Amino acid sequence: DNTLRSSDGFFTIVQPRLDAIEEMTVSTAASDVSGGASGGVQIRFTTRSGSNSLSGSLYHYYRNDTWDVFGKTLNLNMNTWFNNRSVVAKPKLLQHQTGGRLGGPIIIPGVYDGRGKAFFFTNIENFYQPSQVTRNRTIFHERARAGFYRYLGPGGVVREVDLMALAAANGQLATMDPTIAKLLADIRQAAGTTGSIITNANPQFETYTYNVDAKANNWFPTYRLDYNFTNNHRFSTVLNWHTFSSVPDTLN
Repeated sequence: DNTLRSSDGFFTIVQPRLDAIEEMTVSTAASDVSGGASGGVQIRFTTRSGSNSLSGSLYHYYRNDTWDVFGKTLNLNMNTWFNNRSVVAKPKLLQHQTGGRLGGPIIIPGVYDGRGKAFFFTNIENFYQPSQVTRNRTIFHERARAGFYRYLGPGGVVREVDLMALAAANGQLATMDPTIAKLLADIRQAAGTTGSIITNANPQFETYTYNVDAKANNWFPTYRLDYNFTNNHRFSTVLNWHTFSSVPDTLN
């Protein structure tokens, strides 16, 4: 059994692959002594093992959000309500999930025959997904960027205070810092190249919604070795190695 859990404040992303699993056990409330922890909920996965018969599989799961038929593009996924509200295009999605498994007795021709004694199992899977992720960011309103403080007055009416004029009237510096002004201008210019900008509940700001291009290329190899010393004694070892590669890292 593979008990996958964390005893600290962090968590581990565990994505068991279906073709690598023999069975799954869910324990709730008070668990037995094999769980290694008291109470709560535990999910345990048992990795497949080899047998006296050589067996395996190959698979490729494919998913696309569009389909070209006779020169016409059919949308298989609908856009989200929030994207429709913000007038943002549907995020693109393409998935390739390929892999294979193989298990059986360990046999070295002319040297060793492990039938009934020694077994191996391996499952290797790749998850490749070029996609887009919708993100929301808060930017200054154009009037706020020009030096006006905006707020809601009585009755929900937007009011403004010219901070540059106020500073000048009090003998203070009344010009924008050129570095900050250029940075805010660059942000505004970049926000105008894609996505949409809508009003914010706070009149000082606006909400910028856009789709981020991302590409995931993850590998999930699983290996298991078993050796039967006797009918009552077995040695088993399992290795699960998950490699996550996402550019950019949209999760964190």
